[in-house]
This record gives sequence, structure tokens and C-alpha cells, in this order.
Amino acid sequence: MSDHQTFLLDLYHEAVQCFQDLSAVFEQTPQLLTLSKRQQIDICLEKVQHLIQIEEANPSYDKHNREIVSVLPLLYTQLQQLKYNHNFTQITSCATSTSIKTSQKAKEEKDLRDSIKKTQITPRIQGFEDIAGLFFVKKILATLVLLPIRQPQLYANQKISNSILLYGPPGTGKTQLVHALAAEASACLFSVAPSNILSCYIGQSEKLIHTLFKIVKEKRDHTTILFMDEIDGLCRRRSGDEAEWSRRLKTELLCQLTALEDCPNIFLICATNCPWDLDPAFYRRFQKRIYIPLPSRPDRFDLLKLFTKNTSLETTSNEWGPLLSKTEGYSGSDLADLVRHAFNIPLTELIDNKSWVVVNDNLYQPASVNHSFTSLIQCDVQELPPKSVQARNIQFTDLMAAANAVKKTISDADIKRYEMFENII
Repeated sequence: MSDHQTFLLDLYHEAVQCFQDLSAVFEQTPQLLTLSKRQQIDICLEKVQHLIQIEEANPSYDKHNREIVSVLPLLYTQLQQLKYNHNFTQITSCATSTSIKTSQKAKEEKDLRDSIKKTQITPRIQGFEDIAGLFFVKKILATLVLLPIRQPQLYANQKISNSILLYGPPGTGKTQLVHALAAEASACLFSVAPSNILSCYIGQSEKLIHTLFKIVKEKRDHTTILFMDEIDGLCRRRSGDEAEWSRRLKTELLCQLTALEDCPNIFLICATNCPWDLDPAFYRRFQKRIYIPLPSRPDRFDLLKLFTKNTSLETTSNEWGPLLSKTEGYSGSDLADLVRHAFNIPLTELIDNKSWVVVNDNLYQPASVNHSFTSLIQCDVQELPPKSVQARNIQFTDLMAAANAVKKTISDADIKRYEMFENII
């Protein structure tokens, strides 16, 4: 809906409300035409006349606005009769009611579409090269999504698997994989969380789901990826004491998932940390289910090299061994936290440092034992000029110290549960 259409709709509501207020006044005292009534008539006439002038100057071709505009001459005629003949008759209620309902429905649909369009985002990752490890998973996703797009003749006699479930421990890169895949495919990406769908108003969640899939299907001529994160928040196992709104939401979502099978350019990718909580009816809708495990030893090496690639860290292959052993069971997110903690160690040292030396570009750096005592500056870091302090470079010992401080967040019992689930399915 354009700004002009919205503006016209607001003015129309004001005019109708003014007319209805006038109607209520005349119903109480139909025979008495007071000065106050005349003023109300003039105000109402002015609003309607203003609307008619706007429409004449800039005609609207929108279906809903045409219905609204068709009521304006009737309103104007009734007000003229009232002003000069003291004869008040109700405007045709059917036309007014229909127009109001139509305009309200159009506004509601616009609000729903605006809410869903906010979930369309640009991929944060440029491609698979920006993701360390997970080579087997990236190969599967390339086969399921990239190959059908670039070589469609290979899938001439079979249906494309366009419903994919990624499951595994948190922090293993499920969301990043989807962003990288969208970038590789040059696809339109919608990223939806349960908070984008669930509403406190009855029936609103089903409408949001319906609108979401409607907008996605409108892009069927272009490769589109609909990513639904934390899908277990919407599709938990059904039970006997489940709320009615929850049942309706799941029914609507199931219907939309089924209809999506006939849209080869649209790929639905869902992610969950708790696959055992999914309702079986939803679980079987996913034509491909991929387990995203914790990074292996080679994957952890690649991740640590990726996280420290823009630093001056120099290490030998022998130095990495103890760190890789110490980080067994760490997720990708845990390793990112470890490196972040290591980066903060040189910064933390600045708080306690009292001796400084001036280096290139007039920057202050913590003094070492090699510096001459006469060149030292004694002060706290807060006393130095803004944007003038330089920290030492990160060292491998910082990574080892961070490994002692940052612990893994996934327990062995959790890993066994994922492995048991993978074996069962």
C-alpha cells in the first residue's frame, strides 16, 4: 500500500467517524438544529470535500481505495440534505460497513507483510570458504541445493529434496552454514525465529505463518532459502493437554510444509539443538536430516587458524598439539570464546601497567626490561591521551591461558544423547 493510499485511508476513517458522531447527535434530538450541530455538519462536510478533491487531483487505482472513494459522494449528498433541508437520513450502512471492513483487512494484511519482510536479510558470510571444517556437511548441502540450481538436468526424473533439518549441539555452525549456502547460491534469504511467529493474540500466529509462506512463494522464480531457527520452539511433540492455539499453529505449519514440496526453487532449512523434542509429523516432513557434530581435531585446528588469521601470532606445528588436545569436546562457539579471551589478555595487562615507552607514530606501549630507564613514562593508562595506547601482540601462551579459563559448554552426556538419537533414526 502506497503512502498516498494510506493517507487517503486515514482521512476516510476520520470522515466516517465524524459522520457517525453526527448521526448519534441527531438520533438524540432529531428536530432541533442548534449552532453546535451546524458546526459539526460544516466540519464533516469539509473533511469529505477535502477527500474528494484529493482523489480528483490524484486518482487511486487500488481496489480497496476505489470502494472507499465510491462512498464519498453519498456522504456528501447526505450532509448537504442535512444542512439545507434539516432532513437526516442514515447513509447506506452496507456500503460504509463493507468499505470499513475492506480497508481494515487491507491494513491488517499490510502489517503482516511488513512484519514478515523484516525477516529477509543479507547473508553474513560470503561462502563456504569462510567456514572452517564441516567438509562432509558442506558437500551434502552443495549436492542438495547448489547442484540442482546450476545443473537442473541432473534432477529431471526426480524430486528435489528441498526440506532439510540441521540438528546438533549448540555452537557448531548451523546458522553460519545456512548463511554461507545462501551466499553461494545467490539466494534470497529469509531468517525466521519463533519470536517472529508467536503472538499473544489468538489466530495471529497462524496468519503470520500463512503470510510468511505466501511471500516466500511469490519469489518462486528466484532461488529462495527459508531458514527457520530453533524450529523445536514451534513444532514440539503434541500432547493431550496442549492448548488449542498451539494445535492450530502446528496444523497450519504442516499444511504449508506439504505445499512447499512442489516449489523446486524454494528450500526450507530448519535448525534445532533438541531434535528429540520435534513432533514426529514434522520430523518426517524433512527429506534430509543432517547431524552437525562437534569439530574434530583437524576442524579445531582450522577454526583456531581462522580466528587468529588477522593477527601476528606465530606458532610451530608442535605448539598446536597441546592446545588441540586441551580443547577436545569444544564447540566452534567455545573456540571463538577462547580466542576472544586470549585477545583480551594483553588488554587486561594495560590496566595494571605503570611504565610506558613511546614507539612509532607517538603511540604508548608497555615498557619492557630492554628499554632505557630514562625513556620511560610513569603513569596509569587512564592518564594517557585518547587513542594513543598500543597493546602487545597476542602470543601462543595467551591461547593456552585462555584454554584454562574457558571451559567447554557441551557435556559428554549431551554428546552421547545426540549420538544415540542419530543411531536410532
